[in-house]
Amino acid sequence: MLTAISRYGVRTVPGTEEIIRRCEARSELIRGPQIEQFERAFEARLGKGQAIATSYGRMAFFHILRALDLPAGSEIVIPALTFWVIPELARRAGLRPVFADVDPATFTLDPAAL
Repeated sequence: MLTAISRYGVRTVPGTEEIIRRCEARSELIRGPQIEQFERAFEARLGKGQAIATSYGRMAFFHILRALDLPAGSEIVIPALTFWVIPELARRAGLRPVFADVDPATFTLDPAAL
């Protein structure tokens, strides 16, 4: 039986709109010292490696794939129920997407299909 895919609204901290307004006024909406400070603090927290802040989880996915340094042409299993950008990012990272069915009750990768 199919169940609805849950949707969640945007979650923000108090004062987010003011923070965005100040960044926009400084022309730092995309990159700026606060993002670099966050990346350095995150690296320090991890104790090693490089942190890259991304605008969306799908861009984080791309950087993760690149960081894994998998051999070009390696297969990556992707659930068939996904946003079209995900397999395209895998292709851009040099990998070959292979689709697997999803469980109709959970909408997650069906282990049997894997």
